[in-house]
Amino acid sequence: LARRIWAPSRPVPSGMVIVPTSARTDRELGSVALITSLIVDNQIVDLDRSRDELQYHAVAVAAGSKRDRAEHINAPVERLIAAVDRAERSHS
Repeated sequence: LARRIWAPSRPVPSGMVIVPTSARTDRELGSVALITSLIVDNQIVDLDRSRDELQYHAVAVAAGSKRDRAEHINAPVERLIAAVDRAERSHS
């Protein structure tokens, strides 16, 4: 990332990306936002609960639909968090 920023000959196609989310609870949304923002390529910026969407600032914006981008950015993390959440609720 530092090399891309300091080397102007390598343009950074950064931008904002809006992706759908399956996270619904505060706990799920908070976990997804924090965990996915640990990745250098994207940072959570906002969420829209009425549309079930997350907005990220991404260093490299990939082409594709919202669903394609969600599968790359947040869906794998959401699946893990949902599994942990279900397991904890079943033990309560």
